[in-house]
Amino acid sequence: MSTRAVRAPAFGARVRTLVLALVVGVWPVMTAQADDLADLETARALYDAQRYAEATERLERLLDGDAPQRLNRAIALEARKYLAAAYLFTERGSDAERQFALLLAVDPEYQLDPALFPGEIRAVFAAVRVRLVREERERADRVERLETERRAAEAARLLAESARLAALRELALQETVVEQHSRWIAAIPFGLGQFQNGHDALGTVLAVSEGLLAGASITLKILHDALPTPSTFALLTPADQAAVTNLELGYRAANLVTVGLLVVLMVAGVADAQLRFVPSTSRTRPRTLPPELREEAPTVSLEPVAGGLRLQF
Repeated sequence: MSTRAVRAPAFGARVRTLVLALVVGVWPVMTAQADDLADLETARALYDAQRYAEATERLERLLDGDAPQRLNRAIALEARKYLAAAYLFTERGSDAERQFALLLAVDPEYQLDPALFPGEIRAVFAAVRVRLVREERERADRVERLETERRAAEAARLLAESARLAALRELALQETVVEQHSRWIAAIPFGLGQFQNGHDALGTVLAVSEGLLAGASITLKILHDALPTPSTFALLTPADQAAVTNLELGYRAANLVTVGLLVVLMVAGVADAQLRFVPSTSRTRPRTLPPELREEAPTVSLEPVAGGLRLQF
């Protein structure tokens, strides 16, 4: 027995199985479509006979809802067209408009045959088409407006974020140093308390004044000590003795005055520093950022373009 003779029956069996599967799969569909077409023709005959209530009942049963899944597309369009017309003849205008809208949702370019449908029906159909076009345009405009608003909000958010990052970076480039002040330093004369409190002008006046008075007092003391001692004073002539006595009295009086003024200024300066004591002061100084933070913050701007705005980085 040859190999060809053995394989031929197997191949034929596969072909018969395939044909049978196609028949089993396609036949119910073809049968259903034939039944649907027969129902459509029956409903159309009722419509032509002006039996609109019966035609409406059959067409509604054929369509079985707003979005029939089993119907052929062409059959569904025809059924909706006649159902809408039948609705109009039975004073159900809103139902007719809904069927026309469902029809146009499937085929926006669909046209009614003027030889089959009177002008009143075609006018309703045209009005539904205009309404759907307007609603679609309004929907598109609304979507575009919302998208424009979304882009503008996103741009504003990015701009605010960019400004915030730039501000944070500027803050990071500076550090605030707080200096705590001491009451003990405020008790030191020569304007140190005023300088600590930030009253530099008064501190300068006190430092210069007290320094001059202290220098004058020291100078007078040196001059006083340079006068003849009692052992040498007796060797002077009466006139020289009188001159030395006058100098000694003058030096002593001037020294008392300078020391008194110095003490008054010191006390006044310390009292001022204590009464107007500033517990602490703060100052800023530049700070070096770590390498990972030295990158510049992104700059974001809005650039007008046709139809809206565009982010420019």
